Amino acid sequence: MPQSSKYSEQEFEKIFNAINIALDAQDTPTDLALMALGETIINRINKAYAVESREKVLEQFCLALKQSSQP
Repeated sequence: MPQSSKYSEQEFEKIFNAINIALDAQDTPTDLALMALGETIINRINKAYAVESREKVLEQFCLALKQSSQP
């Protein structure tokens, strides 16, 4: 989880665990999980942000994703 968030650790853990439980329950291969999560992210962004804002949101998300994967 990002160091600074408007959500509590409990809120984050609840949704994080629910997603992982759903993926584990289906014995989802990693590539399929990534595809589904990617589509979910795009769907959420498209529903929440105006067309002119989406590219910037996606750029910020990708940067955060890259940063979180570095040791």
